[in-house]
Amino acid sequence: MTATRTPRLVLAATAGVLLARGWFAPAAAAAVAAALLQAVASRKAHPGQRPRAAAAVVDASADRYEELFVLGGLAIFFHSAIAPLALTLLAMSGAYMASYASAKAQAHGVRPRREAASRLTHASMLLAGVALVPATQLASTVLALPPWAAQAPLLLSLAILAVAGNASALLRLRGVAVSAERHQGHHRPAALVDLHRGVAQHSARVDVHRVLPGRDAHSRDSDARGQRLPASRVGGV
Repeated sequence: MTATRTPRLVLAATAGVLLARGWFAPAAAAAVAAALLQAVASRKAHPGQRPRAAAAVVDASADRYEELFVLGGLAIFFHSAIAPLALTLLAMSGAYMASYASAKAQAHGVRPRREAASRLTHASMLLAGVALVPATQLASTVLALPPWAAQAPLLLSLAILAVAGNASALLRLRGVAVSAERHQGHHRPAALVDLHRGVAQHSARVDVHRVLPGRDAHSRDSDARGQRLPASRVGGV
């Protein structure tokens, strides 16, 4: 996927600029080209071969930037419409928080829950919403539909992404928090275990020292009485 990374970023940035201008047809073409490059790169990758850590980080960052370019262009296009802008920002936050939850899970060594929709599903849904806008714009013009009907597929895609993305991120973060808390409870730090063991040993030694002197005094008193008893009997005789 390294060879196609730069062309994909360029195409995604071009799609974002076109979307910001309201040119949905060429923006959809650029987005489709970027998606095709990603599909070709994924097909060429060996199934059993794991990518290097550095390459995996760069590829994941490139994917996030591609999605950011498209959603950023839509946010600029909807800057004067409150509801579509809010949906775009919520979809953007859902994509960011899903990546953040996965990163936190890997950092804590916890396997997160399986998300409701994968990144590929999110990208496909967003791409479908953008690609259908030119057709709905033509239909709304011919049928004299309300203005919002021209962006109806895109608004529906943004609403689904906003709800599904944020819900998936919250579920994964909750799963990571619960698993990390359970893991921390089962594996206490070694220093804390040693401290508790040392306190218990010290308390046991103190208890032994408290008991033994009493037993020694009782033994000495018994011995003294046993030694005085024959003397008293001799005196009596």
